[in-house]
Amino acid sequence: MSDNTLRVEFETTLEEIVEGHMRFTKRTRAYRRNRALAQICCGGGFAVGTATLTLLRSPGSTSKGLVLLGAGVGLGVLVGYLYGPLYEWRVRRNVRRFVAEMYHDAPAVRCEIEIGDGGVRTWQSGTEIAFEWQRSTGVEDNSDTIDLWFGTGFVSVPNRGFRSAGDRLEFLERVRRLVAGAEPATENP
Repeated sequence: MSDNTLRVEFETTLEEIVEGHMRFTKRTRAYRRNRALAQICCGGGFAVGTATLTLLRSPGSTSKGLVLLGAGVGLGVLVGYLYGPLYEWRVRRNVRRFVAEMYHDAPAVRCEIEIGDGGVRTWQSGTEIAFEWQRSTGVEDNSDTIDLWFGTGFVSVPNRGFRSAGDRLEFLERVRRLVAGAEPATENP
């Protein structure tokens, strides 16, 4: 390990891994598109079903039918809007199952993260992953984590991984300098 390397070690829980995966997933166009499509289908299906029932139940009353039809469409929009959190809950539940299976329901997972001039290296459950700074798509300083985003993955460092607030700040500033100084990647990952 060179003098330019900073290393952080900590234990994480499966729930924290799930939360990190959800933050990563929600950043993707695929997630946002699928959530919107699910909301449109759910709300649209409700509106069409309500409209059909309205038209079948009130064939002789046009004004009453139009009011009920408008209410059905309005409720369809509401149902679609409310389906968003349900969709997220379903995705989170599936991610939780995947993570629990992948880590064999371990109560804690040991993580090591090392940042250096060339990039970030992580070790977790016998697996090493490396990200080059050129592949960075962002750095987020959250209240409880520092998240490093890359095109093909992420690294999340919880505050408890640092001995002090000063160590956390040093890590964050170093990461930001390294990301800012990296040449953009030219080829596909």
